[in-house]
Amino acid sequence: MVDLVLLPFHRRINSGLSFPDTVHPAVRGVNTSVLLYAPCTVAILVDREFSCGPVYVFGTAHRVAAFFIGGGDDREALSLATRMLDNSAIDLTVFRFVLPKAMAGLDGAAEEEGLDNDAMEQFLIRHEGRERVGYQEVEVREGAETVAAIKTMSENCSLILVGRGETRMSPATSGLEMWREFPELGVVGDILASPNFGCKASVLVVQHPASSAADVSEVKLPASRFGSCRKMQAKEDEQSADVEVEEIRDADSVRLMYVEVVKMAIQVRRLRSDD
Repeated sequence: MVDLVLLPFHRRINSGLSFPDTVHPAVRGVNTSVLLYAPCTVAILVDREFSCGPVYVFGTAHRVAAFFIGGGDDREALSLATRMLDNSAIDLTVFRFVLPKAMAGLDGAAEEEGLDNDAMEQFLIRHEGRERVGYQEVEVREGAETVAAIKTMSENCSLILVGRGETRMSPATSGLEMWREFPELGVVGDILASPNFGCKASVLVVQHPASSAADVSEVKLPASRFGSCRKMQAKEDEQSADVEVEEIRDADSVRLMYVEVVKMAIQVRRLRSDD
């Protein structure tokens, strides 16, 4: 069983204009299926390599940013960013987008807001006083202000972590859904991945396992944090699939990998039925 499935974005985004982006439609199909059915944390990496961002030099640090708006996916991204701090070459800054006090409660998710506050409080207590950890609250009222803030804060970063936030409803992202080109990246991830936005950092879009339950009605997933395996529960019986994507080089290898994943899921289901 695995805790995290790391997938490549199906489009290789080139910052220069001398040659077009590389697109792999078969990879996108696999990504969509894994996002829907994987019983664990899933992350899609938009890889721009070091040639498109700050270059690491011995003795310096990679600048990593985590954008936190709220919801299970953002909490999972924060948890993953925290794990990265085990590497001494990482400098992490968490940017939390908050609404003005006059707009508090407009997202109608009091329970989620409580979980967000708890997660952020634990993060701040754990890393209080650490030089390599920064925290900043950014007040926004609508999607346009969020985009402007993200554009400024994404400069000089090597990597940006964001939650997919597919089920999130917040004034901070209002009006941005209509411009989304790749739903698998979520609203913020899609903006950061756009060549027109000008972001030079790589982007890691994280999905909490419970998020896929909103897209697949017959599947019910329990909520839990990064670092623990989860079980996918169906109406009549339980299934679990061990999905691990190590490297995808061409469309043929993707199709073969997907077939193997399906076979593994069938075998696990049969073993559980025998038990």
